[in-house]
Amino acid sequence: MINNPTVKRFSNQYWKNEIGRAEERSKRFNEAAEESIRVYNAQKQIGILNDTERRINVWWYCVNTLLPAYYSSTPKAEVTLRKRAGGMIDELSAVILERNIQYNMDVCFPFDAVGYNAALQFLLTGRAVLWARYDAEIEDEELEIALFDDGSGNLLDDKGQPYTGEVGEVKEGPGGLKLVKVQAEGKSEEYAILDVVQYNDYFCSDARNETEVEWRARRAYLTRKQAEDLFGADIAAGLHYDAFPDKDKKDWNRGENNSEGKAEVYEIWCEETYKVYWLHKPSEKGIIFESEPPIDFEDFYPCSVIAQSADPDSVIPVSDYTHVKDQILEVERLTTRIHAVTQAIRTNTLYDASLGIQVEQLMTGDLKMIPVMNWPSYKSRGGLQAGVETMDIQAYVGALQTLQAARQQALEQLYETLKVSDLLRGTSEQYKSATANRLENAWSSLGLIVRQNMFAKIISDGINKLGQIIAGQFEPETIFDVGDADRLLLPLLPEPPAPPPPPEGMDPSMMPPPPPPPSPEMLMMPFKQRIIGLLRSDDRLQYRIQIASDSMVAIDQMQDQAEGAKLMGTCGEFFNQMRALIEQYPPLLQFSIELFQNVIKRFKGGKELDGIFTKALQQVGEIAKAKEEAAKQPPPPDPVMQEMQARMQIAQLEAQARIQATQMQMQDAAQKNQIAMAEQQVKMQREQLDAQLAISKQQFEQYIAEQEIAIQQQEAQIKGSAVQVDMLKVQTMAQSDTQKHTIQQETNRMAQILEIQKLELEQMRIRLSESEKLMEERRLSAEQEIERIRTAMETMRVEPMGAGPQQPIVINNVIPKRAKRVGKISLDELGNTSIEIDDAQETED
Repeated sequence: MINNPTVKRFSNQYWKNEIGRAEERSKRFNEAAEESIRVYNAQKQIGILNDTERRINVWWYCVNTLLPAYYSSTPKAEVTLRKRAGGMIDELSAVILERNIQYNMDVCFPFDAVGYNAALQFLLTGRAVLWARYDAEIEDEELEIALFDDGSGNLLDDKGQPYTGEVGEVKEGPGGLKLVKVQAEGKSEEYAILDVVQYNDYFCSDARNETEVEWRARRAYLTRKQAEDLFGADIAAGLHYDAFPDKDKKDWNRGENNSEGKAEVYEIWCEETYKVYWLHKPSEKGIIFESEPPIDFEDFYPCSVIAQSADPDSVIPVSDYTHVKDQILEVERLTTRIHAVTQAIRTNTLYDASLGIQVEQLMTGDLKMIPVMNWPSYKSRGGLQAGVETMDIQAYVGALQTLQAARQQALEQLYETLKVSDLLRGTSEQYKSATANRLENAWSSLGLIVRQNMFAKIISDGINKLGQIIAGQFEPETIFDVGDADRLLLPLLPEPPAPPPPPEGMDPSMMPPPPPPPSPEMLMMPFKQRIIGLLRSDDRLQYRIQIASDSMVAIDQMQDQAEGAKLMGTCGEFFNQMRALIEQYPPLLQFSIELFQNVIKRFKGGKELDGIFTKALQQVGEIAKAKEEAAKQPPPPDPVMQEMQARMQIAQLEAQARIQATQMQMQDAAQKNQIAMAEQQVKMQREQLDAQLAISKQQFEQYIAEQEIAIQQQEAQIKGSAVQVDMLKVQTMAQSDTQKHTIQQETNRMAQILEIQKLELEQMRIRLSESEKLMEERRLSAEQEIERIRTAMETMRVEPMGAGPQQPIVINNVIPKRAKRVGKISLDELGNTSIEIDDAQETED
């Protein structure tokens, strides 16, 4: 039984289903990409790194180490002829297109940001996509066009059809034409732009490899104005502007903060139907707009894609992060353990609580001498050695060494997996030779060469698409202006023809003036039309637009110089050989030029020298051709005939000289008359100038007199000001003497106060000294009293054997009972002794 499909291909529902399936297929890839980016940004709350408190972020280090190997500088665009054949116009058209591409990369959009983001996204997520597009700024401008008048007041265009546009000012033109000013839309600025598509915004059909892909799409977020400019106001009004590219913004834009977002649409390029579809999921129709491709690209698609290791049965890549995340986890876990062990490797000590104050004082400062009360008792307990014990850290030191070795081994394995060589990391051995470093770099970077070429290919494809947009969409005036076409085409213009000689016997002055030569702009017009025809030709094999792959990465300067020297040596040797060959066989000039162009373009930088050596070879060919023509000239004529011809020429010259002398005399007389008239005019002008000078002199003398009077008045004012200044000086000196006297009095008063304070301080010192002596005496008496009481109490407790009853000791006129007592002796702040005795139960004899 055959099941008929329920959804028609390329219908609205078909595209909805295809985009939904593509999003489902990309889910695992997007999750891995998001996790890689979060690890790169050192975010803590990540699934695989939740148990790693300390990190060195080795993933960030590896990515930033590899990044300059893919992109570090703006690439240089190169446009060459694919067929390696063609005339000068073909070569110039390639140069003009190359200049336009490079200018567009340097000025129209930030190409370095595009290249850097593409390389970073490729390393982090495993895929990068460049999308080319054309953009232009449209402005209304006033144009003047020529129309025909049919005699009845109606205006016809060049095809004989009635002109229906709005007509402004009308002027009469040559041949019955009407010059009419009309309003038209024109392009003020044109741009060819490359965009980096976000990793989760690119989709394609389900395929096993790139050759089976049927369609490619990207998700775009359009504002209302962008949608109106792209689809029109009617379609834009039916879109839902509730999408936000950033999830945080989407969560924030709720409740009271709700505002209009963007419309989420999908731009789908389908090669099978040769159409471009725009899909909006919330719309009932789904496909809101479809059209032919706005730009006819060579491979149909406007995008260039690069992927890392893709599954053989799928075009969805598997990023390097997915392969090495277990190694990253191992490194980060070892780092956490190393940190914990490092925390344990320190002086951890336990000490007796009774020694707390002394131990803490010993641990601060440099040199300490701390007194200890009751030294014999302190030493009997073992001193500081018996009261302090330090923990053994030898086991932790061994564990730290083992963990560091394990982490270094894990890092080396990670570097080998990601092809991060020692030279890339700048950790080459100190005494290793340059040759050894070069060989190691060559062999260790073999794993990167393929991917570097792949990334150079995607950048080259993107620049190729920029060239196709410029050649097919830009206005010719813009292309020629940016490419400086006038300067390139000027040497190709033919020289103006010499005026024809006058007929025999006719005066040259009686000949009509020759017609004016055509302007250079008119002469260049056919060349420019041919160049535009070449750029917009349907023959797509005309040009190859690419980049120099090593212009994006940092290379060895010495190697670059060696390659340049080799290029110059090859060119010099070739030039010497071809020069001798051309001088001997001039017809081989064109063969030599084409052979040289084929050879030199194989070297880096050879394109810049191509024109120089080509011009030199052409000059050699011209010299050889001139020698060949000189050799073909007939032998010199007979000397007698030459002498007769010379005499005839002399006679003709003498006659012409007499005629010219007569003409010169007539011209001399006319010039003398003109000189006399000029002298008379000069005399009159001189008299007028003398009169004007006299008037000016009188005015100047009057001005000087007025200035002298003003100066005298100013001098009088200055003298008055000087008198006032002298008076102010006298007043200031009087005030200064009064202030000095006041200051002297205040100084004397302060000195007396200081003397009184010194006396008071001396008396206070004496009183403090007496107080210290009194306290010392009290302390000594208290210690004697304590010793006497201690002796008495020990005598009262212990009775020697064989002795009779001992007399009780009288303390403060009180005879205690014969019983066991407990006494406490304490000192107050002044050193006075106080005794507390607690009575216990009497003991029986």
